[in-house]
Amino acid sequence: MTIILGLVILICATAGCSQALVADNSSFGIYYINGSQTGLEKIEYTVVSDVTSDVIKELLAILSTEVLDDEYINPIPAELGTVDFDLADNNLILRFEPEYTQLTGTREILTRSAVAKTFLQLDYISSVVFYIGDEPLKGKDGNVVGAMTSDSFLDTFGENEEALESGTFTMYYSSEDGQGLIKKKRLLHFNNTMSKESVVLTYLARDPGSDDGAKAVLSPNVKVLSVTSKDGICYVKLDANFLSQQTGVATETAVYGIVDSLTSLDDIGKVELSIEGTPAEGVVPDTDKVSGLYEKNDSLVIK
Repeated sequence: MTIILGLVILICATAGCSQALVADNSSFGIYYINGSQTGLEKIEYTVVSDVTSDVIKELLAILSTEVLDDEYINPIPAELGTVDFDLADNNLILRFEPEYTQLTGTREILTRSAVAKTFLQLDYISSVVFYIGDEPLKGKDGNVVGAMTSDSFLDTFGENEEALESGTFTMYYSSEDGQGLIKKKRLLHFNNTMSKESVVLTYLARDPGSDDGAKAVLSPNVKVLSVTSKDGICYVKLDANFLSQQTGVATETAVYGIVDSLTSLDDIGKVELSIEGTPAEGVVPDTDKVSGLYEKNDSLVIK
């Protein structure tokens, strides 16, 4: 930390510091990879520049500067070369050289999350997209990573957490009017101690940060009491807040947002939904469910 703080003091002394505009009241900081490459460390930092483009250049320079401290690793190694950028409508596009593909596995996830989480603290940046040259970055499964927002990372992700993971999920979010579903492929970040079913339910309570009107199908006030899977059936227990959530999302939309997202996972064909432990009989009229079981229903999906 001494080396990092020394660098900050040197910059401030030569240019005069100004506080970065941040999206909330928390202190601004640079996210570094910890020495064991299992998580991130946030080091408080005061931005020098005032002009938006200069702020971005400054942060890219800091993120690319080698740290002479075994406890921290700069997220963007020197061998990746120059990083270009474009900023339009609060969307920051970072263009890396082909060398970026040398980063794999957890190291790549850590780099991506550290860079994105650093820039997403600025109130004029709502999403970050990685490109390799003119092509959007793709995950190991071949799917485009896409825009990363503050909701792309679980609260525990990247804060000294081990076993980092990311994966592409098929998610069903509510349409803007709450009457239909919008199907989205999303690269989600999580700790692999979580089940994929839990990851799905967690992100269904978060807006996807897209401009197509898609929004969360679950209110943050709804508690997931339990989620387990056995023999192709996922058992989901929600508290009673599910029946009274004030989100502008129809109950049928919320139910099938959950069901269609979970049945998109491998080895899950049906979902049994319970409210406070009582099967949700009659919650959604005119469905084909039997004994509290729901099956995938594409009729609500907006084509």
